[in-house]
Amino acid sequence: MDLFQFLINDQRTIRARLDAMRGTTYRATRTRMALLRDAKELLEALAEFEQGVLYPLLKHNRSLHALLQECQRDHKQIKQVLKKWIAVPPNDDEWEQHFHTLDGVFRSLASRERTKLFPRARKLLSPEQLEDMGMRAQETRNELEQAKLRVKLSEE
Repeated sequence: MDLFQFLINDQRTIRARLDAMRGTTYRATRTRMALLRDAKELLEALAEFEQGVLYPLLKHNRSLHALLQECQRDHKQIKQVLKKWIAVPPNDDEWEQHFHTLDGVFRSLASRERTKLFPRARKLLSPEQLEDMGMRAQETRNELEQAKLRVKLSEE
């Protein structure tokens, strides 16, 4: 799987978590918190990879400068919302406000990346680079999943 397909799959997974949250009520506190923790973990991993690996590869291309800045701004806003949101009780009205803010920013970011950044970046990177980066991203994800499983088992 090449890099951009991997990232698009991650975006789909995050959207599915957000869609599941949208379908909950204020009484589903455990479900909301579990979905939020899961979405937060996925969003942070995606941001870490994009900001730490992909964006630095592309930043030298002047034609992508403004687009990368917009994406960086969105990642920063998502991080700020998550920081505030995680502390809010899921049955509080403020929880819904944070949800709608994050949902809007994430969907805008994902759309911008899918329709503008990824197609342009695909032209700049060789197929070998894309495949290699996709494999590295998958390996990193597998390592995170294994670490998460070890922590979960140690807590039981």
